[in-house]
Amino acid sequence: MKRTSLLLWLLMAPFILAMAQKNLHVSPIFEGKVIPKKRMVETLAKGQSLAAYHLYYFRSIKANVTAEEMTRIYNIVKQDVGNMDESEDLEYGRENDIVSYCIKHFPQVGSKQQKMNLNRYLCYQCYESSRGGYNITLVYIEGNAGMQELKKMFKKK
Repeated sequence: MKRTSLLLWLLMAPFILAMAQKNLHVSPIFEGKVIPKKRMVETLAKGQSLAAYHLYYFRSIKANVTAEEMTRIYNIVKQDVGNMDESEDLEYGRENDIVSYCIKHFPQVGSKQQKMNLNRYLCYQCYESSRGGYNITLVYIEGNAGMQELKKMFKKK
């Protein structure tokens, strides 16, 4: 029984991952189509392991990228985020004329998210690396946590 459940989950995992960032332009970044997967560090957590943080799904990638790759990634993120006008649903900061971070809250979509009352967030961070290039972190989150809770969690770390 456990083997069957594990096998079923493993077969469904690619579909679940693809659906998480559904309708977002950043999906190809998470899929390794912008930066090769071998250059990325990816973290994925789902379910009970996140319950204490009021989250349901967490996926992040980190990579050291060139200036050209950083610009491409930023432009893709901007397609999802829209204008960098700070609002209730968007917070961002700049450093040396570069958007150094942003947190965007998206409206709930789909019956599953509405039923579970899940908030969706895209978080982006970029800073110059001491090794050259830029360190990029991109995070997609689903959960009941609000924007203020997320800010508190990230400030603690």
